[in-house]
Amino acid sequence: MAKIKKRKNTSMTLITIILLMIISLILIAGIGTKPRCGNNECETGETCTSCPQDCGSCPTTTTIKITTTTVPTTTTLLPTTTTFLPNITTTKISDSCTDSDGGLKYYVKGTVSGYHLGAPFSKTDFCTGDTLTEYYCLTYYGDRNYNCAYAGKKCVDGACV
Repeated sequence: MAKIKKRKNTSMTLITIILLMIISLILIAGIGTKPRCGNNECETGETCTSCPQDCGSCPTTTTIKITTTTVPTTTTLLPTTTTFLPNITTTKISDSCTDSDGGLKYYVKGTVSGYHLGAPFSKTDFCTGDTLTEYYCLTYYGDRNYNCAYAGKKCVDGACV
């Protein structure tokens, strides 16, 4: 009788251990848990729409409608006068960049100028103490700071001398 009780207790202990392992695996894997909005974690199932406090606000889009009108050419005939109204046209200005000193030339003062996205720009090399801000052309323009003292020079009026 004692053997049967011992075997029964061992079986119950084994079943209990297996059940505890299954429950632990479920908890570790997160199976059956729902995302909790407001816990500062953007979890699977949460989106910027359903839980902006965890996932952040959704990106916004703006639609701009542009309407263009072309004025037709009209001719008005009067006894002695003819008036012509021209069509209105627009010209797109291409991006451009010109550097008067030819690029990264720290010993020559220069100016970059041109157009970027239809807007004109002009930047001239300048000094801040012995640090030269040298402009040069990229797609439109870039700038680089250079310490003239590294070359034993001083920065004077936009150039290392």
